[in-house]
Amino acid sequence: MRCCVSMSVKVVVLGGSSGRNFIKDLIDAGSLLDLGYKGQCYTWARKENGIIILQERLDKSIVNEEWLLRWPDSSLTHLARMGSDHNPLLFNTSLATKKDKPIFRFDVNWADDDEAKHIVEECWTSTPGLTN
Repeated sequence: MRCCVSMSVKVVVLGGSSGRNFIKDLIDAGSLLDLGYKGQCYTWARKENGIIILQERLDKSIVNEEWLLRWPDSSLTHLARMGSDHNPLLFNTSLATKKDKPIFRFDVNWADDDEAKHIVEECWTSTPGLTN
């Protein structure tokens, strides 16, 4: 088996590998990384008489360093298998929105404002869980 893969400037040519060793050699030669996954462990199942007799993770998400720099929050999710022996896959490249801790700001002038004091007192007493 022979394979030629172009990754930017680098070209990898492999020969003599077969099966799982071929994939492993390709990943190693291209300095590629398996992103891992979320969800169920296996992406394929063999059933006999309705009973699962064999399961494997056949599907992987393989990326290079440049990919990770462009899409650092990429993820692969194995979805639930329905009506097939293969699980559907959801590959997400969206950037996760980080929810920063809200910033509390206080203006010194509020301390002298009677209306501001009233608003704070009202919110403090009407919000469950807040006590003196």
